[in-house]
Amino acid sequence: MPRMKPMLNAIKGRTENHQKCLKLLLERGTDVNATSMSTGMTYLHYAIAQEFWPGYATTVKMLLEANADPSIVDNAGHTPLAMLIKGQSPGQVRPLGQEEREALTVLLNRNPIHQINVRNPHSRENLLHMAVRRQDAYTLEAVLGRCTYSEVRGRLVSERTPQGHTPLLLIMNICHFTTSKAAGVALRMLEVLLEHGADADDADTRRGDTALHFIIGVHRSFEALELLLRHKANALKRNTRHVCPCALLRDKAHDYPYDPWYARAIMRLCELDEASTPGPGSGQVAAILKAPRRASPEMTPPQSPTRSS
Repeated sequence: MPRMKPMLNAIKGRTENHQKCLKLLLERGTDVNATSMSTGMTYLHYAIAQEFWPGYATTVKMLLEANADPSIVDNAGHTPLAMLIKGQSPGQVRPLGQEEREALTVLLNRNPIHQINVRNPHSRENLLHMAVRRQDAYTLEAVLGRCTYSEVRGRLVSERTPQGHTPLLLIMNICHFTTSKAAGVALRMLEVLLEHGADADDADTRRGDTALHFIIGVHRSFEALELLLRHKANALKRNTRHVCPCALLRDKAHDYPYDPWYARAIMRLCELDEASTPGPGSGQVAAILKAPRRASPEMTPPQSPTRSS
């Protein structure tokens, strides 16, 4: 790709002098949307793919101001925005750095809203799934904040991967609540999704487990429990084994009678049940929690965080 080489050298140089060369090339009318025959990548893709340096966001901004098209998809199925959020290193779990965040802001402002709702053709994950895999609450909030249309936002928070995971259920499957740092990130991502319309009762397609099933059966996070209950999560919704979250809680408390977490969770659910408006279904939670235990299958622990291809 000889015609692309001068621009690529300027982008890959990653110094102030290379950036000056880039500016000159752009001023002379270089085709800013030229694509590589082998990869389908544009200059904007290549700028996103570079290692991060102090001028990273400036390079992206320069290309966009020269009318680089952020909607062009490369041979791997990625727009520059998707490439930035997905990241370059499989298995690497980290939030975007400051320069990357600035580039994210510029890209989001330049992308038409309907083009934010894109999926990777291979993994079938959208931008929210990718942000969750990065365990990056900032990116999650930035993408959702750009979606001013509730219809687009609703699609983003409800779309499922081939494994049946909405972004919210992906948190339950790959994140951990075992350390204060990990729990803080997971809780913030959960809060962002719920505040932007995610359904607290989303159930995975394989076993029918909701986020409440995961919190009670696997993660044991009281903060996550409170957050889900505040967003009207249904403690009576049954999975494919006909076990509802409150029945799972009852059985766990029976199996681990000296664990204060289960006693505290039971007390909280009973308080909410007593405070609920009288009517059909009222009192059911307390009745189930006080009933004899039943044998219930164990929950599957979350997977180690991995990156999709």
